[in-house]
Amino acid sequence: MHWRVRFLLHLARTLILPPLTVLAVVWRFHLNFSVAQLVLASLSAIVLTVQLRARWTRYSDQLKAYNLNSRTIPIARGKWPGNLDLLLRLMQTPRKAYVGERIYELFEEYKTDTINLRPLGMDLIITRDNAIVKEILATNFAGWHKGWKSRERLFDFFGRGIFAVDADEWRAHRAMTKPYLSKERTADVDTFWRYGTKLDVPVLDVQDLVSRFTMDTIFQVMLGECSGTLRGHLPRAGHAQLGAMGSAHEASTGDPFDAFITAFGRAQLLVAQRTVRGQLWPLWELFDNKMAKEMRIVNAFLDPLVEAAQKKKALDSEDLERLEFREQSLLDELVRSIDDPVVVRDELFNIILAGRDSMGSLLTFTIYLLSRHPGSYPPQTRFMMAYIDYPIPVEVEAKLRTEILEVCGDTEAPPTYTMLKKLKYMRAILNETLRLFPPVPLNHRTSVHDCTVPVMNGGLDVDNRPFFVPAGTQISYSSLLIQRSETLWGPTAEEFRPERWLDPKEAARYHTNFQFIPFNAGPRICLGLNLAYNQVSFLLALIVPRFKFHLAPEYQPLGSAPLPEWQEEIPNVKQMKRVKEERIWPLSSITLYSKGGLWMRVESLED
Repeated sequence: MHWRVRFLLHLARTLILPPLTVLAVVWRFHLNFSVAQLVLASLSAIVLTVQLRARWTRYSDQLKAYNLNSRTIPIARGKWPGNLDLLLRLMQTPRKAYVGERIYELFEEYKTDTINLRPLGMDLIITRDNAIVKEILATNFAGWHKGWKSRERLFDFFGRGIFAVDADEWRAHRAMTKPYLSKERTADVDTFWRYGTKLDVPVLDVQDLVSRFTMDTIFQVMLGECSGTLRGHLPRAGHAQLGAMGSAHEASTGDPFDAFITAFGRAQLLVAQRTVRGQLWPLWELFDNKMAKEMRIVNAFLDPLVEAAQKKKALDSEDLERLEFREQSLLDELVRSIDDPVVVRDELFNIILAGRDSMGSLLTFTIYLLSRHPGSYPPQTRFMMAYIDYPIPVEVEAKLRTEILEVCGDTEAPPTYTMLKKLKYMRAILNETLRLFPPVPLNHRTSVHDCTVPVMNGGLDVDNRPFFVPAGTQISYSSLLIQRSETLWGPTAEEFRPERWLDPKEAARYHTNFQFIPFNAGPRICLGLNLAYNQVSFLLALIVPRFKFHLAPEYQPLGSAPLPEWQEEIPNVKQMKRVKEERIWPLSSITLYSKGGLWMRVESLED
């Protein structure tokens, strides 16, 4: 059923059926109501129906929870009817708040790690409990799926690609894609070298540059050809404007990639808005599907690629069969296995999103954190984390530069895959960046049947009984807040300390405990994990010995600098510690990005 039809039926049941019932009663008993009385009675019937439905649902859930020796998820109590003020707080994040800050404040206010905002009586559940995430993603994997609510919200964007499907369709997509993300594919350093030497602008938007780099390399590795985005027009320092997910040119360049990337960013923001609005999102798009306009531009960029691949399949089917696996591209495999060009395009789009935005996000925030930590940590010699002492390095960036030169040498030759594996401190820095700034900071799953989920020990929830979750209930889990939880990571949870990853046993525990899930976990763990680590490690090994980056906040577009009020103390509200020290404005659409881009001065170390 189309989402418009479903939502209109829901509105009819809520807004039309109660007044019709009132009219039927008035007609049946010949009541002499004035127009004003009819209007008042109809409105009262609507409110009463919503209240009774919500109370019945809550009573039914509490009864089921009692029978399962569990409890219902705590419900937030807003100041406005229907908790609309809480929904408004979340919706204001892109204009007023740090990423995840509003949700963090609600967790602290209600002393829980899982909460139901329940706007207008509709569930909107968010958690930062790693025990719940482990149950959803691994222990009871078969009992949770994307669900129809998620598919409906995401279909205009993801289509029938791997990120929006379940069950057999998901398994088929995954089996088709997995071979093309093997070690042999991700170790293609020649491709990385070809497009990793373009750093020749003194002041630039690093976020824009690395997104172009990841776009070019993902096209080369996965599709067999370069998209050529690094040869396009870069945003100019001092002239760039605030874009959908970063900076934007001051005027249209006529470059198809610029149009594609602008529409791509706007579409992602629309997905984020739909997510925050919960089940009410169709209300904003009932008469104007904003997503469709942006996706037409995106599809216009991708359709020629699919058409060319299909023509190649028709002309060279025998030659394609004779090609060695390494010579084949993922797009070749898609058009050979799938007849529907729309499904091929959807899958292609999903892979581009995973490759470009996820790896671009990791590169952006790694370079940002290195620029913020070129010198010493605070004046102390050791610190306590998870009951283990870690020595504090003299410098983070300098220590990484030394490791790269020792392992890879001071040569013009690109680092090999074997060299990248030896960069242990590099891996620690990447893990710590992923912990603080996970590329996908919020994800969702829907329960297949009535079930219970456990609660972590030592969290804010004093009652350790499991939560009852009715069938068809969606839970959103915040990897960003899980990975910054003091309960899981200790008092230095919001600090950048790569040394916590140098102990192999502790690093393994972070994974098995589901407190580190930047690439998801369980059977649906990201297939591009090796590609991300290799690509980012390669580029950093290439540029860190040769360049040094310095923040250039004066070039940030208007409206993208951290707000002055972030430095203010809010009475009786526990705030996220990083908010006060951040020098950029991290925000989230589907993936994490820096608002207005990441403008930096580039200092050459080879002069």
